[in-house]
Amino acid sequence: MLFMTMDENIIFAKLFRLTPFSHDVQSFIDFMAESGHVVTKSQINSWQRKQGNDKSRPVPDFVFEAMFDYFYKRREKIKSAFL
Repeated sequence: MLFMTMDENIIFAKLFRLTPFSHDVQSFIDFMAESGHVVTKSQINSWQRKQGNDKSRPVPDFVFEAMFDYFYKRREKIKSAFL
């Protein structure tokens, strides 16, 4: 069996695409600001690139914390969409 290894950037990219933020990056920037963090479109783009790429940057832990908080708060809405 072949196992695919996923670095944090790949995980971030996949999670990001599960949100409406992937179609409205400014909303993600605003959401992060509400969480007390300043992020830029350039940072978001670099976090979606595979590690090892010249333009990639590691995803900070606070980004995952904010995203998981987003999913947690919306779990009932997400759950009902799949029923």
